Amino acid sequence: MRTAVLAMAAFFLLGWPEPSSAEVHEYGPRYQRYVMDLPPAWAKTAVTGNDGSLMVQSPDKKSVVCVRVCPREGRSARALARQAAGSLSVSSMVRRDDNAWVLYVTSENTRLSNIIQTMGEGVLVITVSGENEQTEAILASLQPAKR
Repeated sequence: MRTAVLAMAAFFLLGWPEPSSAEVHEYGPRYQRYVMDLPPAWAKTAVTGNDGSLMVQSPDKKSVVCVRVCPREGRSARALARQAAGSLSVSSMVRRDDNAWVLYVTSENTRLSNIIQTMGEGVLVITVSGENEQTEAILASLQPAKR
């Protein structure tokens, strides 16, 4: 588990910004804000910057969800997923819907789910490590913020 957390931390190291004072459940850069409902007990660290990154961790520290927003630049979820798959050791790639693909990667005996989800002007890159019954509810709550 420690390796998976370190791998996700490395994912965010490039340009890691200072902690944010954003609203409790609204995150993301100005061009694509999103909301996510988090269980009260989950530790959360919101970071701002050009990518609007967010990392949340389960109370038992066995599950981590990281969200990073990048410009979509008109690309489809499928094209973005294929591009990401080319740079990862993907064991399988599954279509969730027209706007989201899941790439499964195993790193040092830890299975990671990388979700590529288009949303408005942005693409959300969501990395999930570990299993927790609340993780799916957190991911299902992810919606564009009302403007």
